[in-house]
Amino acid sequence: MKNRGKYGMRFRDRVLVIACLALTLFLGGCDSHSEAEDNFFGEPGEWFTLNAQNLGFRIEFPKKPTERVQNFDSGGATATAYMYGYKHVAFEYGVTVVKLPRFQVDNSRPEVVLEYAVQSLVHEKGGKLIRQYDINLNGYPGRRAYINYPDSFLKDVRLNTVILLRNNLVYRVTTAGLGNEEEVSQFLNSFSLTPLG
Repeated sequence: MKNRGKYGMRFRDRVLVIACLALTLFLGGCDSHSEAEDNFFGEPGEWFTLNAQNLGFRIEFPKKPTERVQNFDSGGATATAYMYGYKHVAFEYGVTVVKLPRFQVDNSRPEVVLEYAVQSLVHEKGGKLIRQYDINLNGYPGRRAYINYPDSFLKDVRLNTVILLRNNLVYRVTTAGLGNEEEVSQFLNSFSLTPLG
C-alpha cells in the first residue's frame, strides 16, 4: 500500500474515468445516448482531414466528424475530454483526447495507464480481448488492442483501438462495428502526431 498515492486507487480511478469518457462515442459509452449521435448519420464520400493543432494530432475521417468537449473532475482539478466522431449506419469512428492537469501526470510507468485503459474497455461491456501489443509513435508509448463485444447492439461487434500517451494528453483512436476493413485501416493509419499549437 505504500505506492497508493502514486499508483493506488486514486490513480486507477483517474484511468478508468479516462477510459469511460473515451467510450462516450462507442457502443453507448458511459451514458445511454450521445447528443452528437443524432448528427453522425450520412453517406461517406470524400475523406475529411481533421487537423487539431491545439491537441497535436491529424487524422482522416470518412466524413466531417461531430465534435464535443466535456470537462470532468480529476482529483480536485479539472480535466477536459475532446471527442470527435462519425457514424455511418452501424459503424463508428472516433478520436478522444483527454487533457489531464500536468501535476497529476506521472509518465514513468506508462504501461500501467495503458493496461488499465484496455482492461476497462474489455470489462465495460463484457467484451473479450482478442489481442493487444505495445506500440510507439514519435517516441510516445501506446497500445494497440482488438476487442469483441458479443452482446452489443449488433452481434460480435469488433472494436479496434489505439491508445497513446503524450505527456498529459491521452489519445484514443477507435473504430467499432462490423466489416469496413479498408476504411478502418485508412482511418487508423492516418492518425499522426503533430506539433502542439
